[in-house]
Amino acid sequence: MESNGTASLKTSVQPSSSRDLFGPLAFGFYALFTLLPDSSSLVVAWPWVLLWQVGLFLPWLWLLRTWWMQFQLTRLGYGLDYGTALTVLGVLGSTLLAQFPQQARWHSWAALCAIAALYALNTWCSSPSRRQKLLAAQGGLSLAFIAVSLSLWFFQTLLPEMNRLADLRASGLERSFDFSVLELRNWAPIGHQNYVAGFLVLTLPLLIGLCLRASSKWKWVWGLGALLGLVDLYTTSSRGGWLGMALVAVSGVVLLKRLSPRFRWLMGLGLLIGLFGTVLANNRLRALLVSAFSRDSAGSTVAFRLITNATGWAMGLAHPLLGAGPGSVPLLYQSYRPAWAGREAELVYQLHGTPAQVWAELGALGIALCIFMIGWLVYWGVRLWQAQPVELEGDRIMSWSLLAGLGGYGIVALTDYQLDIVCISGTLILYLVGLLSLLRQYLPLSSEVHSTKRIKILCWGLVGLLLAVGIWLAPIHRAWQLSSRGFAALAEEQFESFTTDLEQAHQLAPWEPYYSYQLGWNLGSVRSDDAQINQVRARQSLEFFERHVQVSPSQESGTSSLGWQQLLNRQPSQSTESFLKSTQLMPAKRGGFYSLGQSLLLQGKADLGVQAIALEILRDPLFLTSPLLQSPPTATFYPQVQEEVVQLYQQLLKTHSAQDSLTAYLHQCLGGVYWWQGNLSAAAAQWEKSAPPLGKAVLSISRGEAISTNIPILKAWLEPQQRIQWLERALLQANQALPKPQDVQALQAGMERSDSFEQWVKKNAPLQQYPRVRAGFGVLSRHIDGPAPSDFFPVVENAAVSQFLAELFPSLAYSPALDIALQPFCESLWRSIQASES
Repeated sequence: MESNGTASLKTSVQPSSSRDLFGPLAFGFYALFTLLPDSSSLVVAWPWVLLWQVGLFLPWLWLLRTWWMQFQLTRLGYGLDYGTALTVLGVLGSTLLAQFPQQARWHSWAALCAIAALYALNTWCSSPSRRQKLLAAQGGLSLAFIAVSLSLWFFQTLLPEMNRLADLRASGLERSFDFSVLELRNWAPIGHQNYVAGFLVLTLPLLIGLCLRASSKWKWVWGLGALLGLVDLYTTSSRGGWLGMALVAVSGVVLLKRLSPRFRWLMGLGLLIGLFGTVLANNRLRALLVSAFSRDSAGSTVAFRLITNATGWAMGLAHPLLGAGPGSVPLLYQSYRPAWAGREAELVYQLHGTPAQVWAELGALGIALCIFMIGWLVYWGVRLWQAQPVELEGDRIMSWSLLAGLGGYGIVALTDYQLDIVCISGTLILYLVGLLSLLRQYLPLSSEVHSTKRIKILCWGLVGLLLAVGIWLAPIHRAWQLSSRGFAALAEEQFESFTTDLEQAHQLAPWEPYYSYQLGWNLGSVRSDDAQINQVRARQSLEFFERHVQVSPSQESGTSSLGWQQLLNRQPSQSTESFLKSTQLMPAKRGGFYSLGQSLLLQGKADLGVQAIALEILRDPLFLTSPLLQSPPTATFYPQVQEEVVQLYQQLLKTHSAQDSLTAYLHQCLGGVYWWQGNLSAAAAQWEKSAPPLGKAVLSISRGEAISTNIPILKAWLEPQQRIQWLERALLQANQALPKPQDVQALQAGMERSDSFEQWVKKNAPLQQYPRVRAGFGVLSRHIDGPAPSDFFPVVENAAVSQFLAELFPSLAYSPALDIALQPFCESLWRSIQASES
């Protein structure tokens, strides 16, 4: 019989002991990792990772104590226990079959702890009063989150950027605050703007609900928090966040049911105008809206998620039943990443879409669980709404808050995967418990199972499980602690201590690729004054990279680094195998085919080496101007490389006759090659078909023709009396920062030594040499204690071209048409190399 929701209702779950400390401790850990700045990254740094693991144990201890004290099991009820049982079976089955079992166990343990938290909190939330306390506590935490988020973003992001823009404005360069720059969006406190948006979409409906049902004394607190939360959401510029919030707003119409139809239409119109105005006011959201209706939208805004979802689909197809295993995405990602992806989304640790992530790691069973949960929420959400009397506005409002938050977050989940974020998963658990509590109040079911003997056996079994997990985790955390100590020693230039600690960490966790990579990279990078020590380190570096590739064979960073160490240790044949693998994993990676070409040239395979370097230039035309190509051993073959590049461009233009953006791009690049060779007439013919404004101006200067231009670097050449001012202007525009005097002097000195503009660009321009850092390596590796490594590939650029004339040699990060066109050339080269080694 359905309850009428009166105060005399006796719930089926009896309150547990109020003296229990594990519950408050668990909530405290949840609050800590909700408010801790950059918490999503700190959970993979020592000692925070240990604290996080302690927090994961608390739900088990809480649940264990509750069962032991009450001698009863409290089921979730309403069919949800079947879903959790299937989840446990799916996660365990996927873990047992995973290619990387240790990583799978690490992630599976976290998932099991979340299930324990669900059962423990559900057992505690045994009365309406406790539910109200729980939701109020979540609301208070949300207010604190919003305050911390806006404060950190204002002082650490907004103010410094406004000061920088003021400095640029004082120097004559007008720029406005740009939300399209990733670093300027609100990351605080979780560490990424999408995580912040996901949490806000979950919690804003709760704040609205608390405001609507609160007394007048508290209404302004919750209402102000909700308004500030919307401001906070705006600063994230999250597309998924605003789509989720739009669904929340639409669902809010059900709360206005009592209003007249005219007023509801006015409210709806006001809501629509407000959302549209927000989009127009935010330059990133405005650009996303425009690109959604443009023909090249995939190439501008959704490319990243298109690639990650395509990769996840391929991973799932390869492991259709139970997936590749929890935690396998970063280790397998590049082997399933499509060749047309270019340099976009080169490496990720999550697929930026919950369906793609679940399909890749848990297969069809994971997708079935997602469908089950959606169906469960819809079915029981509708039944709960129907069962609640209209006059009980308070509970109806809270039901809407929970359901609207979950529904809005469902939209966010389509565009991002966030279940590994403590505050997101914690809020989802809390909302499910709130819904179950409401269901028990209005649609009561018996949810207790009494059996003293069975409960005691289960409790002792859980004790054994926790001890086993603790024994398994001990060496992992000891390795983490040793590596952290080693990296601290490295920062203080105590290299021997660093090596000792990292080697011990590697021995304790040989399956963890991070330690072997850091050992290999640091041993290969840190130089000593003693040549003999350098030789020993080089051999050790090679050994550790070999170990790294054994445990993580599908990551380009390891195979390419191994190839360079083999090259430096005079093993060109072995390095060819490594570079072959790295280019197959990441064909568009800058430096990949050049490295492969170097190893082939050192073996005397000149034709194959020239083809490889030519492919490097086709994918990164700017590389044609690199001084590396005019240094041994490539210098001898530089004319052949240029000839091969021209032939390949002509072949591509011949086979790709359509008049589209790719054709124009190929003409522009071929024109750049001709201009670099000094063939001005051929360059002009190509640029007539692609019409780059800079190219025509450069041709006019090369021919000695008078031109009128506003391009600062060209003005610096044409007006030597004002050269310094124009060079400063050119550097300001190129770098979006105040120019350094030494950079201006280097450019000026090169121009004054040159008789022609071409001579300055090709012979006397300053060089730029720098390491290409693996940005985000720590976060992507799920370890952030160590330094970010850089490629062994030496980046040497012609500063005049790379800073001011890059338009003549455009290098596209993402162009599926280009990569599809180049793929047959790459595959032909790979087959030829394999045939030459057989």
